[in-house]
Amino acid sequence: KAAKSAAPQATKRTAKPRTGTEFERGCRSLRGKPGELSTFVGQLSHAELRKTLGESVSATILGAYSEVFSEVLLPAGDGAAVAETAAALATLPRFAINAMLLTKSDKAAMKKVFDALGASSGETRKAWNV
Repeated sequence: KAAKSAAPQATKRTAKPRTGTEFERGCRSLRGKPGELSTFVGQLSHAELRKTLGESVSATILGAYSEVFSEVLLPAGDGAAVAETAAALATLPRFAINAMLLTKSDKAAMKKVFDALGASSGETRKAWNV
């Protein structure tokens, strides 16, 4: 019985989020599992991300992206996707204040990400404040 009750939770946790709250909850619950987190956040296009989050981008969500960028996408050689998504996130309302609220480890991860991306990411790097 325990295995049956655990399976629906895992499916629900990784289902495509419909609201900012669902997205943030999924990001929080999948931290430390970069592969699963990458699959989860990858379900939303940039346009869907803006629509889903609206005014509710948070440091939790930005921290989840820092994990995906540094531990999944960049090592896989997908720097273009990292640069594009980081730039899209930086255009969201309340991004700047929440970027300042990132943990030290998330800020350090984003610094390494932008160091790897190089000079072409200058404006986006300034927005992320790292």
